[in-house]
Amino acid sequence: SVELDSYANILRVQVEAFSPEKAHEIATVLLAKGEAHMNLMGQRLAEEQVKFLEVQVEDLVGKFDTARQELLDYQNKNGLVSPTGTVESINAVVSGLEGQLSSLQARRKLLLSFQSVRSPEIIRIESEIKALSSQIDQEQARMATQSGAALNQLSSEYQTLELKAQFAQESYSSALSALQATRIEAARKLKQVSILQSPTFPEYPQRPQRLYNIAVFAVVTLFITLIINMLIMIVRDHRD
Repeated sequence: SVELDSYANILRVQVEAFSPEKAHEIATVLLAKGEAHMNLMGQRLAEEQVKFLEVQVEDLVGKFDTARQELLDYQNKNGLVSPTGTVESINAVVSGLEGQLSSLQARRKLLLSFQSVRSPEIIRIESEIKALSSQIDQEQARMATQSGAALNQLSSEYQTLELKAQFAQESYSSALSALQATRIEAARKLKQVSILQSPTFPEYPQRPQRLYNIAVFAVVTLFITLIINMLIMIVRDHRD
């Protein structure tokens, strides 16, 4: 017989046999087989969880390598380590040139108030203003053109690839953390069944209960005898 104590989570196994030795042997075998079966189930469940996460990690590391290689190929193809950084540098250059241009334009306006348009200094400032304007247009054209190779387009494509690589890296890192945590948890819960008490050797027989069985048999026999006697008496009364 098997009795489960749901409150204490204890399973009690009781064995009846024709001899104390056989009862002890059966209880020992049942306990060993039950423990091995339950622990095997726990180990199999833990292995399935770890194996599932290992497959996920392998898939994510493949995606991470692919995204990283795409980013490197894009950098090598366009000859830029970071188009975004290049755009920021060009913006800084354009801002500096525009500041110089504003200063020259203000100086030209000041000089025109008391000098001729054909004076050497005015001509020199006009040349500098023209050169700065041309340089600004050239730098701005590098960032946005209709040729399809503008830096703003390269920067947008680069940011997309960089985000994909970062997302793949974060997913891979999270999967590795989950795999490690699952391995630790599986190792901690690997043994689900523990033996609290080994099978005891019977000191005296509890079965069969001879006095109880004899008393029950005597009572049942007495009732059957009475019933039979009553039937016989009823049949005789009817014959008379």
